[in-house]
Amino acid sequence: MSFGIAHRLALLLALFSIVVGGITGGEVYRSSRDLLVEDARTRLLTTTQVLGRRIQSISGSALRDVRRIANHQQISDLLESARSARTDAHADDLAAQFQALLSVSPEYYQVRLISAADNGMERVRVERANDGVPLRVAEDDLQEKGHFDYVRNTLALPVGGVFASDVQINREVGAHAGTDTPTLRVAAPVHGTGGKVLGLVVINLSLSGVLQALGDDLPTDLELYLTDKRGEFLVHPDPKKTFAFDRGQSALVQDQFPATKALFNGGTATVIDTVSASNGQARDVVAAFARYEPRGLSGGRFFVIGLAQSRADVLASSHTLAVRTGLVVLGFSILALFIAFPLAGALTTPLRCMAEAVGAFPARPLGDALPVHRDDELGVLARGLRAMEQSIGVQMAEVEAQRVKLHHQAHHDRLTGLPNRALFSDRFEQALARSRRSGTPVALLFLDLDGFKAINDTWGHAAGDLMLQQVAQRLRNGVREADTTARVGGDEFVVVIEGTDDLEYLTTISQKLCELIGEPVPWNEGMLRVGLSIGMACFPRDGDTVDAITSCADARMYRVKQRNSTVI
Repeated sequence: MSFGIAHRLALLLALFSIVVGGITGGEVYRSSRDLLVEDARTRLLTTTQVLGRRIQSISGSALRDVRRIANHQQISDLLESARSARTDAHADDLAAQFQALLSVSPEYYQVRLISAADNGMERVRVERANDGVPLRVAEDDLQEKGHFDYVRNTLALPVGGVFASDVQINREVGAHAGTDTPTLRVAAPVHGTGGKVLGLVVINLSLSGVLQALGDDLPTDLELYLTDKRGEFLVHPDPKKTFAFDRGQSALVQDQFPATKALFNGGTATVIDTVSASNGQARDVVAAFARYEPRGLSGGRFFVIGLAQSRADVLASSHTLAVRTGLVVLGFSILALFIAFPLAGALTTPLRCMAEAVGAFPARPLGDALPVHRDDELGVLARGLRAMEQSIGVQMAEVEAQRVKLHHQAHHDRLTGLPNRALFSDRFEQALARSRRSGTPVALLFLDLDGFKAINDTWGHAAGDLMLQQVAQRLRNGVREADTTARVGGDEFVVVIEGTDDLEYLTTISQKLCELIGEPVPWNEGMLRVGLSIGMACFPRDGDTVDAITSCADARMYRVKQRNSTVI
């Protein structure tokens, strides 16, 4: 039996088929690994941004609280006046307000009013005891704090300034629930007549629960890192490196992840790193870090948050795909050996088309290039490749769905579904940009519920949640679809109205919203009722930035509450 050209061609075709199968499997496997790594980078960066906004939200709440307290007229009266029955009454009322603030803010463990005189003597101090109950410190136990840096730095700030300390382990005596805990101090100066600095208000935040909560919802294979503006670790998988500076040691993120040096030079907001140099050993990882600067704080404070995952863990799921790819390639090779001789000529064209399609994958889908309609071995191979393509597509769809979910959670309030403070700031900034181009005004309504705390105290938080959901729905129904309605606090909402600053029109809208919100909500055998206080501000009349206009509307809303009126 002669070994002619047909046999040679058949053998060559069989060999070619095996090579194509190997290339196909290798290309699919390599592409899947690249996709997994890229997906891990995107997922880590998105999760990092969500965690960063969560920390920004906590610091933002403290900033608003300390600024609101410092601007209260009662505090300046207390600091300016000599001690009397009237100032004692002010101090008692202020202590009650501090206790209420600690009751609703579990991360706060101490609120103080410190005088600029008498070596920084504390005038009012309320702190959380070890059992969690807010208690006022007796006058005989008040201390001088003028020698602390946070006191001197805050007193040097202008009107409206807010100071934030570095995150440190608290060593001050007297803060029972905050002793030896990670602490952030947020302070604002109190100014009197003529801009004279009279003292400062200080809120101490315990970050123990906050730092622990950051990692509670993360998968166990993710490593969480949080640093201060120097790069010192506040959170690290190795407890020995967490707050190492408090023990006289140094542990910097720049040393473990060299790419993060760019974050501390102010050159970029996010970085991706691929090497972790820990304990003198390099390790392949996929890591994402982001820099966040809380708005409104003096001193250039910022923090860096990051997530890392071992590259081996990222690529673990590719092993299953490798096995499936290997089985398909093996099956294809066996089929090629059996059908090469009788179908040598017929196999040339479809195999070439399939190889071209596989070479372009995943940049271009396999599509019609796969002969899935055939009933022979080529059809089996094509359907196997199609199954792999669909499997990868399902994985990518799940990744995209998770990304969309995380993005929605980062920009919307979980209870009401309304935009949260971050999305409100973004939309308001866009509205101001459009207004600057077109010259049309923009109005902001700052709304605060009256009587909401009584609902929580009387009926419980479930009733309070129902009322907030009803309020959100009524606000949606009470304004135009083009207007932005957002929840920016516990019982605080805002409405952005573009195209008008007409006071009569805005008053009509406000009265309409008050009527809608004032309608009772059935609850069990009773009715829930709340009122509404509204402060209005307009661009460009009342400010030219998001913070300025929001602060103006917020201040007017508080004047409304003080006057027991509805709108100002």
